[in-house]
Amino acid sequence: MRRFILFLPLVLLLSVLLRWGAGKAVEPLETHLFGQARAIAAVQGADWARFGVDGLRLAVAGDAPDESARAVLIGTLDRALPLVAVRDRTALDARADRMPPLRVDLMRSADGITLTGRFPSAADRAELIGALGRALPGVALQDLSGLDAGTPSAAVGAEYAVAVAVAERLPRAFVRIEPARLRVEAVLASEGQRARVEAALTALAGPALALDLALEVPRRPLVPFRLVLQRRPGAPPRLTRCAARSAVEAEAIAAALRAAGQPAPMRCSVGTGGPAFDWAAAAEAGIQALAALPAGAFELSGSVARLTAASPTTEQAFETALATLALRLPAAAILDAELAAPPPAAAGGARRWLDVQRDDRGMVLAGRLEGAVETAALADVAAAGLGRDRVDVANLLALAPGVAPAERPVRFQEAALAVLSALMAPGIEGRAALGAERLRLRLVARDGAQAVAVYRRLAAALPPGLRLDSQIVVDLPGAVAAVPLPPAACAAALNRVVARRPISFDPGSTRIDDAGQAVVGALGAVLLRCEAAEMEIGGHTDNQGRASMNLRLSRARAEAVRDALGAALPDGGPVRFYARGYGEEAPIASNATEAGRARNRRIAFRADTAASGGVTQ
Repeated sequence: MRRFILFLPLVLLLSVLLRWGAGKAVEPLETHLFGQARAIAAVQGADWARFGVDGLRLAVAGDAPDESARAVLIGTLDRALPLVAVRDRTALDARADRMPPLRVDLMRSADGITLTGRFPSAADRAELIGALGRALPGVALQDLSGLDAGTPSAAVGAEYAVAVAVAERLPRAFVRIEPARLRVEAVLASEGQRARVEAALTALAGPALALDLALEVPRRPLVPFRLVLQRRPGAPPRLTRCAARSAVEAEAIAAALRAAGQPAPMRCSVGTGGPAFDWAAAAEAGIQALAALPAGAFELSGSVARLTAASPTTEQAFETALATLALRLPAAAILDAELAAPPPAAAGGARRWLDVQRDDRGMVLAGRLEGAVETAALADVAAAGLGRDRVDVANLLALAPGVAPAERPVRFQEAALAVLSALMAPGIEGRAALGAERLRLRLVARDGAQAVAVYRRLAAALPPGLRLDSQIVVDLPGAVAAVPLPPAACAAALNRVVARRPISFDPGSTRIDDAGQAVVGALGAVLLRCEAAEMEIGGHTDNQGRASMNLRLSRARAEAVRDALGAALPDGGPVRFYARGYGEEAPIASNATEAGRARNRRIAFRADTAASGGVTQ
């Protein structure tokens, strides 16, 4: 027993020495296994994994972002290390299920680029920002994004490349980046540009990236086809109103004006409609005819071309210009002409004359009066009635001092004031040419009874002995357009406006863009004719994105339209609006095609005399 007690310490010491030696031999192997496990995790991007090695046993711990990431890592370790016992001690990250997916919105505008949304990592954000900086070095970039997105199941790469290509090609665009999916919204100038952009982005995206392209080409507005040119003595023909069916026609008209001496002509509005004949050729013929006269006007309205010559045009010059115009006009055009020059001076002295034109933009006065006092008085009367900024008196001059007029001054001044009073009446347009013995008058009104009343007042105010040649024109289309609209008809008229030209917003925003503001102006013109009512402004979207987000967006856009209409109308207008968002729940077309989705993204109006709830204006 004594010998056993003495031998026991030796046995224990030998056991410790053996275990220490074995550990020293195993330590290089464990280090090697640990390094291999970390290398495999790095390749897979599993920076969440932690490892413990005990001999040939490898323990894997950590919070995996999802079940797929955990299974892939454990499976790879099992295959790569066949002699090692892999122990799975991982768990799913409790935050992973709550993390929103990758969604980044890129907005490109004249002010620069703005990024919002959620990136999965700082490296992803740096990749996109760096690519944008290299592609658009001079464009300002504002980054409002976060880093709280879940990690995509596959690498994101083509999504960023296509988004950068959109920002590079389109100065006004919205791009939504999601894993393996991209939505692009933009307004393009033409169908040809849309086709080119679609082809380029589709080729760049390849088969792995789903593209949702909302590339819209605004429909050309329906505009009144009318061209009005005026020429004053010593000045080139000036375009005051113009429409064209295409940019090519508009440029042809502008080139003809430049050739006639107008350095920076007004651009014609481009729209649909117009006569069947060559509109640009008719316009060019009128420009050339007016350029051959010292003063006058040319108007092309529908199929009617009218040339008016003014003093100091001679009868010979007028007949020459008229003959040339008749040869150059398209065969389908109807030609009307008038020599409105005053008669030649009588032997007893100089003749006075006055030419007054009134339209929706204001009044133009030209002529020769007896003296500076009479001239200033006439100009002051016109300015007091219409506002000085809407009256042009540049060619209203006095006779040379010392020249005795051929007729009594009071008589002519009395007639001139009566003419001004008639043409300043509300709702009246037209032209008057007053000479010593005759007044030629053309009144245009939407209300025939009103025109007759104005004519009678003028006839009663004219001095005796003055011959009156008159023409009264009732503008029936204008009269129809001025008829008051009951609530249901008002809603229908508003819906026709937005059907032709939908209200457009900045991409992903509730801000009405410049084109949309023009539509708001057209809606305001309709509302001025509406009777008092309550009306719903309904906002609608397609089915892209979350339903809750679409509902909020549709409501916010309806409210933006409500506020814009309230600001555009005096005293808010006769109609009280309330806004309602329908989101994607009331489509009018299939959401399976882009054309259908574009129709579903809309603003609609509905008269509701018993409206309750909603947000009132």
